[in-house]
Amino acid sequence: MKAEKKTLGDRSSKQQNQVKGRRKSKYVLSDILVCAECGHYYRRVPWTNRQGEKRYVWRCINRLEHGTEYCKNSPTIDEKKIQKEIMLTLGNLSADCSEEEEMLKAKLLDRRAIFYEAYDYDELEHMVEALNERYEYYQKMLSEPAADRKDVARRMRIIEGEIRDITEARQQIAVYRDYRQRSGAFVKNDEVKKRYRDFDDVLVRRLVKRVEVVNQDKFNVVLNSGHTIGVSMEMNT
Repeated sequence: MKAEKKTLGDRSSKQQNQVKGRRKSKYVLSDILVCAECGHYYRRVPWTNRQGEKRYVWRCINRLEHGTEYCKNSPTIDEKKIQKEIMLTLGNLSADCSEEEEMLKAKLLDRRAIFYEAYDYDELEHMVEALNERYEYYQKMLSEPAADRKDVARRMRIIEGEIRDITEARQQIAVYRDYRQRSGAFVKNDEVKKRYRDFDDVLVRRLVKRVEVVNQDKFNVVLNSGHTIGVSMEMNT
Protein backbone atom coordinates (compact mmCIF):
# COMPACT_ATOMS: atom_id res chain seq x y z
CA MET A 1 0.00 0.00 0.00
CA LYS A 2 1.34 3.41 -0.89
CA ALA A 3 2.32 5.43 2.13
CA GLU A 4 0.57 8.71 2.84
CA LYS A 5 2.97 11.61 2.42
CA LYS A 6 2.45 14.53 4.76
CA THR A 7 4.64 17.17 3.17
CA LEU A 8 5.52 20.67 4.25
CA GLY A 9 2.74 22.09 2.11
CA ASP A 10 0.16 19.71 3.61
CA ARG A 11 1.19 20.60 7.13
CA SER A 12 1.25 24.34 6.42
CA SER A 13 -2.26 24.14 4.95
CA LYS A 14 -3.50 22.24 7.97
CA GLN A 15 -1.94 24.77 10.34
CA GLN A 16 -3.70 27.63 8.57
CA ASN A 17 -7.07 25.95 9.15
CA GLN A 18 -6.49 25.48 12.88
CA VAL A 19 -7.23 28.03 15.57
CA LYS A 20 -4.69 30.80 16.05
CA GLY A 21 -3.80 29.82 19.60
CA ARG A 22 -3.04 26.17 18.92
CA ARG A 23 -0.39 24.41 21.01
CA LYS A 24 3.07 24.48 19.48
CA SER A 25 5.44 21.51 19.49
CA LYS A 26 7.58 21.06 22.58
CA TYR A 27 10.75 21.36 20.51
CA VAL A 28 11.06 24.31 18.15
CA LEU A 29 13.01 22.19 15.64
CA SER A 30 9.92 20.00 15.24
CA ASP A 31 8.16 22.99 13.67
CA ILE A 32 10.94 24.30 11.44
CA LEU A 33 13.39 21.50 10.53
CA VAL A 34 12.48 20.17 7.08
CA CYS A 35 13.96 17.65 4.65
CA ALA A 36 14.74 19.44 1.38
CA GLU A 37 14.54 16.16 -0.55
CA CYS A 38 11.03 14.99 0.33
CA GLY A 39 9.48 17.95 2.17
CA HIS A 40 8.77 16.07 5.43
CA TYR A 41 9.59 17.41 8.86
CA TYR A 42 12.33 16.02 11.09
CA ARG A 43 11.72 14.17 14.37
CA ARG A 44 13.81 14.09 17.55
CA VAL A 45 15.03 10.57 18.39
CA PRO A 46 17.50 9.14 20.95
CA TRP A 47 20.73 7.64 19.63
CA THR A 48 23.42 5.65 21.42
CA ASN A 49 26.96 5.38 20.04
CA ARG A 50 29.29 2.40 20.34
CA GLN A 51 30.65 3.67 23.63
CA GLY A 52 27.15 3.62 25.12
CA GLU A 53 26.82 7.39 25.18
CA LYS A 54 23.27 8.56 24.59
CA ARG A 55 22.43 11.73 22.71
CA TYR A 56 19.59 13.10 20.63
CA VAL A 57 19.57 13.40 16.87
CA TRP A 58 17.03 14.56 14.29
CA ARG A 59 15.87 12.38 11.41
CA CYS A 60 13.46 12.84 8.52
CA ILE A 61 10.07 11.39 9.53
CA ASN A 62 9.57 9.95 6.05
CA ARG A 63 12.92 8.16 6.26
CA LEU A 64 12.16 6.88 9.78
CA GLU A 65 8.78 5.43 8.85
CA HIS A 66 9.45 4.14 5.32
CA GLY A 67 13.20 3.70 5.05
CA THR A 68 14.65 4.74 1.71
CA GLU A 69 11.48 4.03 -0.25
CA TYR A 70 10.50 7.69 -0.57
CA CYS A 71 13.49 9.59 0.85
CA LYS A 72 16.90 8.18 -0.01
CA ASN A 73 19.47 10.76 1.04
CA SER A 74 18.26 12.67 4.11
CA PRO A 75 21.05 12.86 6.73
CA THR A 76 20.82 12.28 10.47
CA ILE A 77 21.54 15.52 12.33
CA ASP A 78 23.11 15.87 15.75
CA GLU A 79 20.89 18.08 17.91
CA LYS A 80 23.64 20.10 19.57
CA LYS A 81 25.40 20.74 16.26
CA ILE A 82 22.32 22.00 14.44
CA GLN A 83 21.32 24.17 17.41
CA LYS A 84 24.79 25.66 17.52
CA GLU A 85 24.86 26.35 13.78
CA ILE A 86 21.44 28.02 13.85
CA MET A 87 22.49 30.33 16.68
CA LEU A 88 25.80 31.11 14.98
CA THR A 89 23.89 32.02 11.84
CA LEU A 90 21.55 34.34 13.73
CA GLY A 91 24.48 35.79 15.69
CA ASN A 92 26.44 36.58 12.55
CA LEU A 93 23.32 38.09 11.07
CA SER A 94 22.89 40.41 14.04
CA ALA A 95 26.59 41.23 14.32
CA ASP A 96 26.47 42.51 10.76
CA CYS A 97 23.52 44.70 11.84
CA SER A 98 22.27 45.45 8.34
CA GLU A 99 20.05 42.37 8.10
CA GLU A 100 18.65 42.78 11.61
CA GLU A 101 17.98 46.45 10.95
CA GLU A 102 16.02 45.61 7.80
CA MET A 103 14.01 43.02 9.72
CA LEU A 104 13.24 45.52 12.46
CA LYS A 105 12.23 48.17 9.93
CA ALA A 106 9.91 45.75 8.18
CA LYS A 107 8.26 44.96 11.51
CA LEU A 108 7.81 48.51 12.85
CA LEU A 109 7.65 50.75 9.77
CA ASP A 110 5.32 50.87 6.79
CA ARG A 111 6.52 51.85 3.30
CA ARG A 112 6.07 55.59 3.87
CA ALA A 113 7.88 55.54 7.21
CA ILE A 114 10.79 53.58 5.73
CA PHE A 115 11.19 56.36 3.13
CA TYR A 116 11.10 59.19 5.70
CA GLU A 117 13.35 57.34 8.18
CA ALA A 118 16.34 58.52 6.14
CA TYR A 119 15.66 62.08 7.42
CA ASP A 120 16.30 63.39 10.92
CA TYR A 121 13.59 65.03 13.04
CA ASP A 122 14.60 68.60 12.12
CA GLU A 123 14.42 67.86 8.39
CA LEU A 124 10.96 66.31 8.77
CA GLU A 125 9.86 69.34 10.79
CA HIS A 126 11.05 71.69 8.05
CA MET A 127 9.13 69.62 5.49
CA VAL A 128 5.92 70.00 7.47
CA GLU A 129 6.49 73.74 7.93
CA ALA A 130 7.02 74.20 4.19
CA LEU A 131 3.87 72.21 3.42
CA ASN A 132 1.86 74.33 5.89
CA GLU A 133 3.09 77.50 4.18
CA ARG A 134 2.00 76.17 0.79
CA TYR A 135 -1.36 75.18 2.27
CA GLU A 136 -1.90 78.72 3.63
CA TYR A 137 -0.94 80.15 0.24
CA TYR A 138 -3.64 78.11 -1.49
CA GLN A 139 -6.15 79.02 1.20
CA LYS A 140 -5.65 82.68 0.33
CA MET A 141 -6.01 81.88 -3.37
CA LEU A 142 -9.51 80.50 -2.75
CA SER A 143 -10.71 84.02 -1.91
CA GLU A 144 -9.49 85.42 -5.24
CA PRO A 145 -12.22 85.77 -7.90
CA ALA A 146 -10.03 84.53 -10.73
CA ALA A 147 -8.86 81.42 -8.88
CA ASP A 148 -9.66 77.96 -10.23
CA ARG A 149 -11.30 76.78 -7.04
CA LYS A 150 -11.48 73.14 -8.14
CA ASP A 151 -7.76 73.00 -8.95
CA VAL A 152 -6.80 74.85 -5.77
CA ALA A 153 -8.90 72.47 -3.65
CA ARG A 154 -7.19 69.51 -5.35
CA ARG A 155 -3.74 70.90 -4.53
CA MET A 156 -4.78 71.48 -0.91
CA ARG A 157 -5.95 67.87 -0.58
CA ILE A 158 -2.56 66.68 -1.86
CA ILE A 159 -0.77 68.83 0.70
CA GLU A 160 -3.05 67.55 3.47
CA GLY A 161 -2.16 63.99 2.48
CA GLU A 162 1.58 64.74 2.51
CA ILE A 163 1.36 66.33 5.96
CA ARG A 164 -0.63 63.35 7.24
CA ASP A 165 1.90 60.90 5.78
CA ILE A 166 4.86 62.66 7.40
CA THR A 167 3.06 62.98 10.75
CA GLU A 168 2.17 59.28 10.85
CA ALA A 169 5.65 58.33 9.64
CA ARG A 170 7.28 60.40 12.40
CA GLN A 171 5.25 58.52 15.01
CA GLN A 172 6.38 55.15 13.63
CA ILE A 173 9.98 56.33 13.33
CA ALA A 174 9.95 57.50 16.95
CA VAL A 175 8.80 54.03 18.09
CA TYR A 176 11.40 52.35 15.87
CA ARG A 177 14.30 54.50 17.08
CA ASP A 178 13.22 54.20 20.70
CA TYR A 179 13.10 50.40 20.37
CA ARG A 180 16.58 50.33 18.87
CA GLN A 181 17.94 52.41 21.72
CA ARG A 182 16.23 50.50 24.52
CA SER A 183 16.93 47.00 23.18
CA GLY A 184 20.51 47.70 22.17
CA ALA A 185 19.70 46.14 18.81
CA PHE A 186 23.03 47.12 17.33
CA VAL A 187 25.86 46.40 19.72
CA LYS A 188 29.46 45.35 19.29
CA ASN A 189 30.15 42.08 17.53
CA ASP A 190 31.58 40.32 20.58
CA GLU A 191 28.53 41.24 22.66
CA VAL A 192 26.22 39.94 19.94
CA LYS A 193 28.08 36.63 19.81
CA LYS A 194 27.70 36.19 23.57
CA ARG A 195 23.97 36.83 23.29
CA TYR A 196 23.62 34.08 20.68
CA ARG A 197 25.86 31.53 22.40
CA ASP A 198 23.06 29.34 23.83
CA PHE A 199 20.11 27.97 21.89
CA ASP A 200 17.08 30.21 22.42
CA ASP A 201 13.72 28.65 21.50
CA VAL A 202 11.84 31.97 21.73
CA LEU A 203 14.32 33.82 19.53
CA VAL A 204 14.42 31.03 16.94
CA ARG A 205 10.61 30.88 16.74
CA ARG A 206 10.49 34.65 16.29
CA LEU A 207 13.13 34.90 13.55
CA VAL A 208 13.20 31.56 11.74
CA LYS A 209 10.42 30.26 9.50
CA ARG A 210 12.11 27.08 8.28
CA VAL A 211 15.44 25.24 8.24
CA GLU A 212 15.81 23.12 5.09
CA VAL A 213 18.29 20.25 5.33
CA VAL A 214 19.81 19.97 1.85
CA ASN A 215 22.46 17.31 2.45
CA GLN A 216 25.09 16.16 4.92
CA ASP A 217 27.00 19.42 4.71
CA LYS A 218 24.46 22.12 3.89
CA PHE A 219 21.18 23.59 5.11
CA ASN A 220 19.21 26.76 4.39
CA VAL A 221 17.84 29.03 7.11
CA VAL A 222 14.66 30.72 5.86
CA LEU A 223 13.84 33.78 7.98
CA ASN A 224 10.37 35.12 8.67
CA SER A 225 11.47 38.26 6.83
CA GLY A 226 11.71 36.20 3.63
CA HIS A 227 15.50 36.09 3.44
CA THR A 228 17.27 32.74 2.96
CA ILE A 229 20.78 32.07 4.28
CA GLY A 230 22.78 29.09 3.02
CA VAL A 231 24.93 27.46 5.71
CA SER A 232 27.59 24.75 5.39
CA MET A 233 28.55 22.42 8.21
CA GLU A 234 29.70 18.90 8.98
CA MET A 235 26.89 16.78 10.41
CA ASN A 236 28.82 13.64 11.22
CA THR A 237 26.97 11.14 13.36
